[in-house]
Amino acid sequence: MATYSTQGWVWSGTGTPITLLPVTIEDDDPFMSPYFTDDPSEQITIDGTTYTNPRGGTYQLTFIDSNGVTHTEAFYSWATGTTNIFVPAPGSAFDDGSIVTIPGGWIEYQSGFAWTDVTCFAAGTLIETESGPRAIEDIRVDDRVFTPDGMKTVRWIGRSPVSTPELLNNPKLFPIRIVAGALGAGLPKRDLLVSRQHRMLVQSPIAQRMFGTTDVLVHAIKLTELPGIYVDQSVCDVTYYHMLFDDHQIVFAEGAPSESLYTGPEALKAISDEARDEVLALFPELANRDYTPEMATFTPDGKRQKKLVARHLKNRKPVLSHV
Repeated sequence: MATYSTQGWVWSGTGTPITLLPVTIEDDDPFMSPYFTDDPSEQITIDGTTYTNPRGGTYQLTFIDSNGVTHTEAFYSWATGTTNIFVPAPGSAFDDGSIVTIPGGWIEYQSGFAWTDVTCFAAGTLIETESGPRAIEDIRVDDRVFTPDGMKTVRWIGRSPVSTPELLNNPKLFPIRIVAGALGAGLPKRDLLVSRQHRMLVQSPIAQRMFGTTDVLVHAIKLTELPGIYVDQSVCDVTYYHMLFDDHQIVFAEGAPSESLYTGPEALKAISDEARDEVLALFPELANRDYTPEMATFTPDGKRQKKLVARHLKNRKPVLSHV
């Protein structure tokens, strides 16, 4: 049976402020759903210790992140005796330096939030292919897509429609809109809509000075500090498409360099059971918890991504100046 893992945070005891300690959560369910039955076969492993029938749901915490900004968010949570384990929602501002100031309590028992945030393009996005620009919804398995390393063959395409009620229930599913030209060098050529955790390529002298490379991948949500890039809450619904190759690739969406689907653990949680089975049939090594796919290029952590974007903003430099 496949085992999946994710980063969690543990709090035992009472009082505030609270520093949550990082732990590794492992389970045979890629959605890591909380359990509510008394079935002894339902188990979860936290830092090597296995717990039977942990109870969970959504729990609210107020915290100050490492940059001193206060947030109130819902976390996926399990309770195991006197210990609570928390997992931030995809796209959360929670990071290693966060301090919890208010443990708000349970929002809802017997349900958790959906792991629906994954790197993907909205329908209508034009991708550079062997036969020219094509809408991503028209791309099929075995089609060849242009990358910096030449043409690469598409191995799998998935789609995730998000309805109006789903958007209103989970605002983190609204797309990031990158207005035409907002990245620099006239790119993207048209407005580009991607999911908030989708990574865009930054190519600039500032990246070179910070990281020793001009090419750096940055989450779209981090780019919203820049003019012309924002969470678009005007859309009524959106269908996201995921494009998978033999390995992680840089592709060109509306002319702008961006990533293909990265098959890390969060991606497997975010796609449907049927889609996950298809991906694992193609790439069975993804089920091995010791396997880590290689990124197409350097990707700094969230804190350094934020600093990179801040330096571009302060110096009024485009994030694409080496294309």
